[in-house]
Amino acid sequence: MPKGFARALILSLLLSIVAIALVIALIGSPSGLGAILNLSWRSLLLGGLLLGLSFFVGGLRIQRLLYATGSSLSAWRAMRTFILGIFSAALTPSGGGNAPAIALSLIHERISPPVAWSVTIYTSTLDLLFFGWSLPVAVLILRRSDYFGRPWLLWLGLGLSVLFLGLWVGLAFFLSRLERLLGILLSPRALRRWRRPAWRFLRRMNEVTSIITGRRLTTHLSLQGLTLLLHGSVYSIFFVFARGLGAELAFAPTMALMFLVSVTSYVIPTPGASGYLELAVSFAFAKELEISLLTAAVVAYRAISYYLTIVIGALLGGNILAREIADTARADAGNEGVTD
Repeated sequence: MPKGFARALILSLLLSIVAIALVIALIGSPSGLGAILNLSWRSLLLGGLLLGLSFFVGGLRIQRLLYATGSSLSAWRAMRTFILGIFSAALTPSGGGNAPAIALSLIHERISPPVAWSVTIYTSTLDLLFFGWSLPVAVLILRRSDYFGRPWLLWLGLGLSVLFLGLWVGLAFFLSRLERLLGILLSPRALRRWRRPAWRFLRRMNEVTSIITGRRLTTHLSLQGLTLLLHGSVYSIFFVFARGLGAELAFAPTMALMFLVSVTSYVIPTPGASGYLELAVSFAFAKELEISLLTAAVVAYRAISYYLTIVIGALLGGNILAREIADTARADAGNEGVTD
């Protein structure tokens, strides 16, 4: 594992420990952690299966996008690519390493760079579309369950939904507008030599993206179904563990609340939103769970959905990702030397 990733993992652990300590100090008790031992093997197995389901669905989504462009990749390699993406996202601020990791992994699998980056960007557009339509649904579910007592929260949710949908439209249908921005950025004399290759690359990306967006409606609906299953399976891990500890939680409000916490985590500048997620999930469910169970459920959820993901990613492909990053860095350094 690269030194930067190792430092990020240590920072994540420290932030998680501090967050759990704050939860214990403010709303819980140290004895609550002992409740983790009450989780049955069935709950742990189901949590692991849900994590595995998210891996499989994430890989299947990448595989379907590649198929739409005329490329192909085995189910195992597509799933490994997805795992590398979330592995990198877990160890970078705001998950920023997700896209480069997916693209570099696809290029490593001999997918052409324009196709690799187009598929990578389109996975983000699928998530934005999912956030756009599911945000008002989540808010309405919580309103019906009397969790939100103020109407302005509904309007805030609808406003954020419009923002996500606007970003989705921009990435899915107006990526070509980046050519003008690229021309401005590369207008200085020292950068003009890169303008034509960059334009060719971006135009090829636009061609590939337009192929994906031009697919039939059923294809886009199936991709949204996979996106819903991908995120829902991860949120369900907390539900399974909380119920396994004896908490009486309703499924739909739990999923809606986990969704809202997860969406806001994308703007948190800590690796894997560590610290924030532990605090946010704890305080979000403080009224729903017994205090003695809350800390144990949160710790078990993060251990499976986050830290186990890092371990699996390191075992299945962390070395490949580290090698690709190192090769890219050496190539960039060589190009700078030639330019100088």
